Amino acid sequence: MYRIRLQGNASLGNLTFPESLKSIGNYAFANTLWTELLIPNTLNSIGFYAFKECTSLQSIVIEDGTNYLSLKSNTITGDYGSPFIGCPINSVYMGRNIWHGDQSYYLTYDDSPFHAMETLTKLKIGNQVTAIHPYTFAGCTGLKSVVIPDNIQSLRFAAFSGCSGLELIYLELV
Repeated sequence: MYRIRLQGNASLGNLTFPESLKSIGNYAFANTLWTELLIPNTLNSIGFYAFKECTSLQSIVIEDGTNYLSLKSNTITGDYGSPFIGCPINSVYMGRNIWHGDQSYYLTYDDSPFHAMETLTKLKIGNQVTAIHPYTFAGCTGLKSVVIPDNIQSLRFAAFSGCSGLELIYLELV
């Protein structure tokens, strides 16, 4: 297993993750200057605080795929270390299912990967996503609308709790 660790105020430009990379560790890219993050479908997990305080990060694309992506948070210490905490993300494309890891769901509002991301205004859910788990987008107050494709089999409780700006949830039905 390959792990990348680069911490500090460094500008990375374009970075292509090799297909052999399966995991990004805790704090791996904290405080780096990225504007967009492409998460390939070969990547299986991202550790807590992996992209903490990436103050230029505005867009995340989780590439389409059928395998789950684990976005971990540090719930053991009660620190709730979302991989993207402190990032001004305004756009997310979710191309595959995400979860906490170890086949578990997010247990609390604070535990979610996009916890209280007030800057998130655009969310697109891909056709390979079958479930949106509890608290995944909890507290995203800037979110105005969400289109949920017809392939969603499970939209769990509190998936969008605290999204006070949410005006429309559109369910695509065939």
